[in-house]
Amino acid sequence: MRTCAARGFTLVELLAVVVIVGVLSVIGVAAFRKQALGTKSIEATGSIAAIRSAQEERRALIQAYVNVSADVTSDSSLFPAVPNGLVRRAFLNDSHTDFGRWRELNPKITAEVQFGYAVVAGAPGVAPAFPASGGFPTAVARQPWYVIAAYGDGDGDGVRSRFVASSLSHEIFSELEAE
Repeated sequence: MRTCAARGFTLVELLAVVVIVGVLSVIGVAAFRKQALGTKSIEATGSIAAIRSAQEERRALIQAYVNVSADVTSDSSLFPAVPNGLVRRAFLNDSHTDFGRWRELNPKITAEVQFGYAVVAGAPGVAPAFPASGGFPTAVARQPWYVIAAYGDGDGDGVRSRFVASSLSHEIFSELEAE
C-alpha cells in the first residue's frame, strides 16, 4: 500500500521566506529613496550649469557678468520663489521683483523647478559674496565674478539643501544635499 506524503511548506519555511522578502523590501525602499533624493541635486546642478552658461554669454557680449539678485542668502532674492517642499513652479516668474534681470540673463531653464536660485556679480577687486560656511573660496577676485546659490527643500521638512557655484571655481559646493 502506498501512502501519500504531505504536500506543502512548514511554518519555518514560510517564516524564512517572509524574513527574506522583508529584508529585500527594506533594501529596495532605501535604494529608491536615495535615487529619488539624488534627482533633486540633478535639477540644481543642471540649472546652475545653465546659469553659468548664460553668465559667460553675457560676459562675452558686455565684458561683465549680470548682477541678478540683491544677495545670495535672503529668501526674497530666491527666484522663481522660496522653495516650498515638493512644489514645482515655472522658472520664469514675472511677479518676482528680479524678473527683469533674470529675463536679461536668460538662462536656458525650461522645466519647472523646486529650487530657488540667486545670482550676484561683482567687479575685480571686490570679495565675492558667498553664503556663510561651506568652505567657499574667499579671496578678493582679480577679475569680474559671479556667485550662484540654489536652495531646495526636497522632502518638505523645512531643512534646505544648498548648492553654490562661482566663476572662480569649476566646482559646485553642496551642503545637506539629501534634504
